[in-house]
Amino acid sequence: FACNINFGGPNDGLQTQCLGLYAHQGFDANGAPYYRHVSGSYYMYLTDDGGVWYVGSVLGDNTVANVWWIGYRGSNSPVDVVTWEVYDVDEAAGGWVEQPEVTAEGVVDGDYPGLCWMETTPGPTTTPAP
Repeated sequence: FACNINFGGPNDGLQTQCLGLYAHQGFDANGAPYYRHVSGSYYMYLTDDGGVWYVGSVLGDNTVANVWWIGYRGSNSPVDVVTWEVYDVDEAAGGWVEQPEVTAEGVVDGDYPGLCWMETTPGPTTTPAP
C-alpha cells in the first residue's frame, strides 16, 4: 500500500501549480503507485519503463507538452527521488532545471497507518535461531 504525497519545497517559482498534495489513486500494471493532485489537474506517476517519475496533466503521458516535473526513480516511491527537475518554458529552447530542495514526502492521515510503504519481508524460517 502507499500513502498520500506532499510535493514541494523551496524552488525557482516554475510550474508551482503542480506542487501540493497528491492523493494515492491506486497501482499501475507494474505495481507502482500513482497519485492525483487534490486540484484534480495533475498526476504523479512512473513511466512505463519505470525509470522516471513524472508530474503532468495527463496520466501516463510522457510528452513535454503534458509533463512539468521529472525525478529519476530510486524505487517505486516518489519519496526516494533524489533531485526533481522542472520544465522551464522560458529557457531558450526549453529545458529541465534541477530543483534540489523540492521533495516528495509521504503524508499519513486517518486513512493510512503509520508506515507509508510496506516492504515484503521473508516468511519465518524452519530453522530456529540459536
